[in-house]
Amino acid sequence: MFLQRDQHHSQAQADSRYYRHMQTKRLVSASVIALMALLALASTPKGMAPLPVRYLSGRTFHSPDGWFQVEVPAGWEWFEMRAFDGQADPRWPDAVNQTVAWMAQDPKTFDNVVVMETYRPGGDVITGAFVRDFETQTHKAVEPDTMAELSTSLVTISGEKSFRYRYKLVRKTGTPLYRFGYVTGMDHKVYVSTSDKSPNEPQWFTQTALSLHWVKMP
Repeated sequence: MFLQRDQHHSQAQADSRYYRHMQTKRLVSASVIALMALLALASTPKGMAPLPVRYLSGRTFHSPDGWFQVEVPAGWEWFEMRAFDGQADPRWPDAVNQTVAWMAQDPKTFDNVVVMETYRPGGDVITGAFVRDFETQTHKAVEPDTMAELSTSLVTISGEKSFRYRYKLVRKTGTPLYRFGYVTGMDHKVYVSTSDKSPNEPQWFTQTALSLHWVKMP
């Protein structure tokens, strides 16, 4: 159990570097995965608060702004990231705070998924160019660690152009991690991501990502 928590902490440190860099490049605008470090069983991760139940219906999370919904495995806990960038964040993106995020986790295994929503008027449709830019910036973002074995593919989620990615993070210290993610939307974009020690995308994660449904046109 303690080893597992240490692995989550190491993962969070690497993810923190990644998202800080991506913020400066304006591909995404806030550090979110840093808070994936889980401090103790049944505890609330630092910088987060339990999600109000009004945004949940069974296994389904309804975004506070009403733009999308997504399902996670039964029994998972939801948290909203209320201060991950050092200030009080709103419950949905606006002109000042362009990024908000939530995390759902299995309270027994600590498997977790981060759901991040961004809003940027005039946001690009996801195309091959968007994916290539993502790849270029990610190579730089993970330094001093190394990104390897990247694979990407364009997919459709809830009728919108989207893409999925997977890569191996070769770390300077610690065992390698595999990162998986899906990105979908235009002005409103949703990023769904997780990490795992196995090179195979977890089935629960695939099901979660593909369950995302746009209630409004993004």
